[in-house]
Amino acid sequence: MTVLDKTIASKKARNLKAGLAVTITLIALAGVVWLYLPLPNTPGRPGEGEKHSIFSDDFEHVYYERGAGPVIVLLPSLGRPASDFNELTSELANAGFRTIAVDLNVSRKTSTEPDGNLLQLAESVDAVISALGLQETERVVVIGHAFGNRLARAYAATHAGRVQAVILLAAGGRIPIEKDIRESLRDVFDPGITKFARSQALRKAFFAKTSLIPSYWRIGWDKSLAEIQIQATRTTLYEEWWDAGGVPLLVIQGDEDSIAPAAHTSELLEAEFGDLVSVSIASPAGHALLPEQPVFIANTIIAYLNKETTAVIPLYSYAEFTYPESSPSNSDARRVVQ
Repeated sequence: MTVLDKTIASKKARNLKAGLAVTITLIALAGVVWLYLPLPNTPGRPGEGEKHSIFSDDFEHVYYERGAGPVIVLLPSLGRPASDFNELTSELANAGFRTIAVDLNVSRKTSTEPDGNLLQLAESVDAVISALGLQETERVVVIGHAFGNRLARAYAATHAGRVQAVILLAAGGRIPIEKDIRESLRDVFDPGITKFARSQALRKAFFAKTSLIPSYWRIGWDKSLAEIQIQATRTTLYEEWWDAGGVPLLVIQGDEDSIAPAAHTSELLEAEFGDLVSVSIASPAGHALLPEQPVFIANTIIAYLNKETTAVIPLYSYAEFTYPESSPSNSDARRVVQ
């Protein structure tokens, strides 16, 4: 073999090694993508409705408005976007209500992160409601999901004259979460674990055993916002917000809620506040509730707001309500709507 042949052979070998290294690197990157993406802090799906942005005391408040009629304000879960209410606001608007889904993710100071307790954060809710152009005598209904249930009650506790009723989805906040469930809740926000590990955490903390987990619940987890909300909860005595200012309460309870089981939430509220509390059990459902039982929740809320004594007769059939990536059954759900 000539010197030239050896040079050519050596170059080919180097190119082959380089190509092999690139191929291995690409395969490894593809594996990382497959194992970890989408990350939990990937922005959630967009909110539906007319988007509004208002400013008050160096805070920006964003909310999504749909429909016309009596006002319903909706506050999302820990670190979650207002778009979690997309399906519910559609049904409420169709039923003759004006829905205001507040995106707590951007209800923050434009210059620095907000701090303070729940009662102070409730002033962000009041800034939105004050901007709606309501008459002084008009009162609103406030719906809070998970963390939003605390904020809803904190708002009612400090602005009871403006609230007609509070509707609680996953009404926890008084009794500490069990350690293993708390760890699963933490893992949902963690971009450092695989998507499969996050799915297991999602299932354990938020979903019933047979519920499907929609793709939009795998993203949209804002850890920095969640930390603010957790700190606000820790710095507020539960006695300051637990009774929601004495307004009527509707509690929708998931029968498999591991974060806020009935014994720690709806049963406590019934025992303490008696006839002020109406309870409806969603089954099967965990702490997520909204993506698990959209029809049941919409039916129950509309019936309650229309002062129905029961929701046995559906306001619409399941076939009329299309919901992507899920086909929950409501046939076994026990309804106790007063």
